[in-house]
Amino acid sequence: MTSNNNQYPLVSIITPSYNQAIYLEDTIQSVLIQNYPNLEYIIIDGGSTDGSVEIIKNYADKYSFIKWITEKDQGQSDGINKGFKIAKGDIVAWLNSDDTYCNGAIYNSVKYLVEHPDVILVYGNANLIDQNNRILEQFPYAEEFSLDRLINHNLFIMQPTAFWRKELFDVIGYLDVDLKYTMDWDFWIRAGSKFKLAYYPVLIANTREYPTTKTFGGGFERLREIRKIFDKYSNRKYPPLYINLIFDTYYKKIYYYSPVIANLFLKFKKIAVKLVRKT
Repeated sequence: MTSNNNQYPLVSIITPSYNQAIYLEDTIQSVLIQNYPNLEYIIIDGGSTDGSVEIIKNYADKYSFIKWITEKDQGQSDGINKGFKIAKGDIVAWLNSDDTYCNGAIYNSVKYLVEHPDVILVYGNANLIDQNNRILEQFPYAEEFSLDRLINHNLFIMQPTAFWRKELFDVIGYLDVDLKYTMDWDFWIRAGSKFKLAYYPVLIANTREYPTTKTFGGGFERLREIRKIFDKYSNRKYPPLYINLIFDTYYKKIYYYSPVIANLFLKFKKIAVKLVRKT
């Protein structure tokens, strides 16, 4: 990419949001401070009643590249798809309304795609942060792309770090609206089955972890959906990743009652998963 703004591909960032006013402003500001010169930012609100709409409108009135919709939808996947379908960008991504971008996230991701025309989707590193924006750790599972490992061994793509060419939708379609917890994983698998995906080991995003997130509270409903993904894509009945996610589900359940006991359980889980991976 050159310093001429006209040479920067148009990027569309989609933020789905529903009653996330407590974090939404941090998310929006993390997009604004990117200072990427050719940006379209689309916020899809699901009919919030907590002041989110007022926050969105305030920013949209100040920045002409911010577009927004507020209406009831059929869930997160449906809301994200709405954004993607009206997006005009050559490169797209979605950033949930409780996550944030790191400095240079958009520029670094776009630069990689421009310099690697054979790659349709790039993903990077992420920090795990708490409700107060404190960094807990860097996401430890990011690795080079392997379709087999993505399906059977390791969920190594942290969703807010992924950027891809919009043309990908023309081949594999949009997010599966029937999936509530695993729509990103399903999308990565479908993309990796057809195209080259790449890991770029730079810090791209911060993803927030706290007990009321959808993933944290999904419980056995989430586990049943995960089982459907394995049944659809894996040739193994009990791949190592499935065992890992079973332990993860019980850990999150225990955490509601006793974080101390849950953390002890987590240590046991790590030992068990290592043993399974060796078999």
